[in-house]
Order: sequence, then C-alpha cells, then structure tokens
Amino acid sequence: MFQIYFKRISILLLVSFSIGACRSYQTTPGVSFSKIQTGPGTEDLDLFSENGKSYLVVSCAERREVKKESTFYLIDTETDQSRKMEISGLPDTIHLDLHGISVEKINGQNYLYAIDHKEGSDWHQILQFSIKDLQLNFEHCYTSPDFLINPNDLDIDGNGNMYVSNFLGRGKVIWQYLFNTKRSTVVKYSVNTQKWEFVLDHMAYANGVFVDDSVLYIATTRMHGLYAYPLSILGKGRILKGKEGKRVCDIKGLDNLIFHGGYLYTTAHPSNMKFLGHVKTTEKKSPSQIWKVELKTGQKDLVFQDDGYQISAASTALPYKNKVYIGQIFDPFVGVIRVK
Repeated sequence: MFQIYFKRISILLLVSFSIGACRSYQTTPGVSFSKIQTGPGTEDLDLFSENGKSYLVVSCAERREVKKESTFYLIDTETDQSRKMEISGLPDTIHLDLHGISVEKINGQNYLYAIDHKEGSDWHQILQFSIKDLQLNFEHCYTSPDFLINPNDLDIDGNGNMYVSNFLGRGKVIWQYLFNTKRSTVVKYSVNTQKWEFVLDHMAYANGVFVDDSVLYIATTRMHGLYAYPLSILGKGRILKGKEGKRVCDIKGLDNLIFHGGYLYTTAHPSNMKFLGHVKTTEKKSPSQIWKVELKTGQKDLVFQDDGYQISAASTALPYKNKVYIGQIFDPFVGVIRVK
C-alpha cells in the first residue's frame, strides 16, 4: 500500500514542486537532542497512564521496503526505555500496516485506536485495543469501504465517537496531486448509531485530527493551515466544505496534532522536494518543524526546527514534562528534545 503510494507521490512532487528545494532550514541552536530506538517509521505517538506512571505508545511501520515490519512500541517516560508491546487476541487475518493512532480513556479503561491499511486491499480498517498491564488486547475491527477511503489520522472523543481524516479521495492519485483537487474528507463514526457519516469534504490533504468538547480541528498539508469546525454544526443535515472552517493559523505542510496544556502541537514538512528525497532513501534528509499553536488567538510559535540531519520528516510532537517526543515517518527512532 505505502510503497505504491509513495512511488506515485515521488513522480507528482517532481512534476509539481520545485520552489523551496534549495532553501536552508537551520537547526534550532542550543537544543539537546537524543534518540530512543524503536521499530521503523514512528509515525504517531500518544500518551496514557497506568498505575500512576505515564507511558508512550508508538505506531511503527516500515514504508520503504516490500517486506514490512509494523507494530507498536512502548516507551517508559521515566527512563525513556522502549520495547515492543505484546498483543493478545489479534486475528490471524490481520497483518498490521499501521498509521495514525489515538488513546482515549472511556469509563475508566484505556483504549488504543489505530488505523490499519489492510494489506493487499483497496480498503482499510480501524483496530481497537484495550490496554491492561502494559499489553494490548484486541477488541474490535471497524471497517467501511465507503467511508475509510484513505485514512490518515484519527481522534476519539470521550464517548468513543471516532473522527477520521481521509488524506486522499477516490480516483487517480496523480490528478489529485497535480491539480491539488479537493477530494480529501473527514468522517465520523457514532457509537450510538453504529454508523459512519461524512462531516467534511472538499479538502486538500486532510491530515492531523483533534476533537475537544466543542470543536473539531483539522491540520491540512495542502490547504496551508489548521482549521476549526464547531461540533454544533457538523452532521446537521449537510456535509461542510473544508473552506467553511475557521483558519486558526497558516503553516505549510502540517502533519499530526497533539493537544497539551492549552496548546496544539503539530509538525510540518517545509520542503516538498527534500521530503521526496527522503521518501526514497534515509541518506537524503528532509527538514522538520515543530509548532505550538494557541487556539484562541491562533498565535503560532516555532518550538524546534531541524535541517533533517538529526530528525527527518517529523510527523508528531508530543510534549511531556520538560521533553518533547518526536515521531517521524521512516526512520527507526523517536526523537527527544528538552524544553524549558
């Protein structure tokens, strides 16, 4: 799935993007950087607590090789030690090809939801696991060929309703990229009705998702910004167009979203051409940015930038205490920076 996808993207980026390829993205000086070794492709991270301690769960997937490795890693936030997470009850028919994840506590129980790109198929699924004794227990598989078209990221509200971004729509990938056609969508699964529905469409590469009690936030890669949609008007008889949302801030190439301390933390890929090179090989570096966005004012602050030689193609930034944990799309580690 991802091998075919990235080959297509490589061709498209060569055709449609050249501006900014030679620009320099200097690494933020004076910032301590370290690595936690994991499986390849630490695309998404989330935080949970068990027995008074906090842990990170990491979604890992190999995206360059045909023989893929994909699994979850656990990171102890006190020691920064990592290990693979054990999974019980996973059906033999499910072969993991993981993408976005979300952890939510529902009725006192931690649940992990993960997008899984069903290998050898044109459709996808969302896997639900309960977390107990630092292990994953398979609970349910959500499928819908009509709604889970090209899922990228997801977030779960306190009731267990799911909001999922589809970064591409149906049809030829090449035309969607070359002409920046707005076929990306956001869908919702309601636990009460057990049904899916489209809530947003006409978007260009919907990416990170975060939902709170009143607003759905979507980070877009090709609409150059973070957008907000009041839940009060979603799913009220019509599908909202992406442009009907409020643009909270304008940042190029956004990826995943993490909420912490009243701010949304997000990553960005500022150079399309350098990202293309990194898609092909780890030897070519892609710059990474971490942004902190104040939701009420839209104020954006660049927390950290790297030229790609410490961490390339950063995808998720998760703050915890005096650290920020950074996931990325291809390489086998989680980056860590220390902040004041």
